Amino acid sequence: LALDDGNAPLYSSRSAAYFELENLEQSMADANKCIDLAPKWCKGYYRKAKVLFAGKNLAGALSVCRKGLEVAADDPQLKALGDQIRPQAVKEAEGHKEKGNVSFQAKDYEAAIAWYQKALHLDPENHILYSNRSACYCALEEYEKALKDANKCIKLNKLFLKGYSRKSSAMQGLGQKADALKALRQGLKEAEGVDGMRKQREALQDTLNELEEAVHGKPPEAPKQFWQPLCRECFQEGHLAR
Repeated sequence: LALDDGNAPLYSSRSAAYFELENLEQSMADANKCIDLAPKWCKGYYRKAKVLFAGKNLAGALSVCRKGLEVAADDPQLKALGDQIRPQAVKEAEGHKEKGNVSFQAKDYEAAIAWYQKALHLDPENHILYSNRSACYCALEEYEKALKDANKCIKLNKLFLKGYSRKSSAMQGLGQKADALKALRQGLKEAEGVDGMRKQREALQDTLNELEEAVHGKPPEAPKQFWQPLCRECFQEGHLAR
């Protein structure tokens, strides 16, 4: 390095040597230098993630692994390291989630959001965390954030019907009542015919019925053969469902 201080592989190798000597500070410094010199080379990210993992910074280690895999999606070392870190990260995230739930029950929504955020750093694909944080944002009347989290929840798991309830609540807060109804109907449609979801569908249907009544009032009596629940609006406007 005294002769070639711009050589990224040399910094990577020295980072590995420092790591074996348990000198994590110097190992991290060389890993960072390697990344600075060669940001498109995945080895620096691997070195850095190993140091963070050794230092018990699971969220940081996973984040660096993800950045490295953006550079080299099939790198076996980064994949193996990520697989090694993930179970511990998920376990730690679950602990943060439980603390968030306690804060939520105590109506300390800002504290709950902070706990869910910590959990998401460790387990960013956990749809329940986005659902829970969406509920917190709704309680704080931060409806745009609530909607964003609800949409993320649905994207991660379209069969988690509570995500549609969260989306509907956020849209109601934004004054978008028609879209709030559509969100609930979308959830029912996604779950249609899926085994083992009867209770979830029934709960979502009850939520839809309550919101329809709140928005439109109780529907007038109609001949049963003409009644279709999804056409309540058009019936009340004088149009029979065809």
